Amino acid sequence: MSPEVWILSLGPGDPDLLNRKTTDILFSGKPVLLRTGRHPAAAWLRDKQIPFRTMDSLYDASEDFDALFSAVARDVWDTAAENGILIYAVADAMTDRSVDLVTRACPEDGAIHVVPGFSYYDYYYSACRALFPTADARVCPAADFLLADADPSVPLLITEVDGELAAGEVKNRLSAWLDDEEKVFFIDGEDVPRRICLYELDRQPRYSHMSAVAVEGRPFSERKKKVFTDLLRIMDRLRSRDGCPWDREQTHESLRPYVVEEAWETVDAIDAKDPDHLSEELGDLLFQVVFHTSVASSFDEFTASDVVTGICDKMIRRHPHVFGPTEGKTGTFTHEDWERIKRGENGARTAGESMALISAALPSLQYAQKIVRKLCAAVPGLSRSFEDIIASVHAAAEGIRDDGAPDSSRLLGRLLFCCAELAVRLGLDGEILLHETARTAVNAFRMMENKGKIDNQVPEGLTFNDFGI
Repeated sequence: MSPEVWILSLGPGDPDLLNRKTTDILFSGKPVLLRTGRHPAAAWLRDKQIPFRTMDSLYDASEDFDALFSAVARDVWDTAAENGILIYAVADAMTDRSVDLVTRACPEDGAIHVVPGFSYYDYYYSACRALFPTADARVCPAADFLLADADPSVPLLITEVDGELAAGEVKNRLSAWLDDEEKVFFIDGEDVPRRICLYELDRQPRYSHMSAVAVEGRPFSERKKKVFTDLLRIMDRLRSRDGCPWDREQTHESLRPYVVEEAWETVDAIDAKDPDHLSEELGDLLFQVVFHTSVASSFDEFTASDVVTGICDKMIRRHPHVFGPTEGKTGTFTHEDWERIKRGENGARTAGESMALISAALPSLQYAQKIVRKLCAAVPGLSRSFEDIIASVHAAAEGIRDDGAPDSSRLLGRLLFCCAELAVRLGLDGEILLHETARTAVNAFRMMENKGKIDNQVPEGLTFNDFGI
């Protein structure tokens, strides 16, 4: 006989809320297994002389919830196999985590029947429906809420906030888009929802298996804190028909200078070691990403989902030691593995083809450094010592003449390439170093201006050495 599991929702524990089908199944004489005897319905079952067994011994023996739910799933299907049919009763079949594991563990010849019944969702939503301006609300247990993303514009009902610890974790998670003084609704199974400040969530006089938190959904215009989806909505609004004409007419080409500008301003913020400034500049850079995505979407080129999917897939693919069969074995993954994966992505069969695919739009010094790395990876013997590189720098510099002869042009190019090789050898970024040095000259010149050393007439004998070069 193929095993069957009938899953029932007992709801909050009031027997008057059990529907006729649920009670008929409980009185059918089939074996009944309760997730926990601590549920209020256990007393009613005893009063009606309906025999049942609980999982409480597994709760006491398990070290963590993963082990517990795995043990529950095994017990459910073992019991179902012995008896043919098993009735598994939980508080709410829609949100109970053990039901997830029971479903996943279902054998090929097994069958699961979820009986419609009065759930926690019905109980909670009836208690706070008047608080929500829309029927579109998300309901999830506290444990799932802590691990998942949530949209603060959608009403949220968080169940199973059964203790101070769980309440504190939920409070911290909600603080991502709510200030401490903002209001939420606390439901403890007996009183009507009470309006409290977020910071008070883990300071309530009592908690139980029926404790829950309701959060009103509010649009980004009414919230102090924003999330990534808000930025997407703002971008859509800016480029809509009744939005901003300038934003609406932009193209990838017209926005190109801003991408470079914002990237360099982000680098400047990093160099300044100013976290607040860095946060602001990263926001500006992120806005450019969203802007280009919006432009592309308007021409059916790609969407935000395509961008996110692409980078997620790339990171998973390029880190097989983290996400693949060799998970956790970081020592088995090398730079050569990384290069091999990248060549597989772009179709390059050789190191030369891989070098040909390096974007020529890169700044020249950065482009040269990438070429140096590729060459040295393809032919390890090309890697030179620090002294040999310095000797080549001197040789190229000494051969350059003032007359602008073609040979001088060639030697200057060689000198610059040797500098790129030297930056790679030292593990430095020559592009950033050159940029910083140029800024040093600008800052030194402006300082001289401010001190009155440079006016309309430039002092004689002034050299780049005076600018720190």
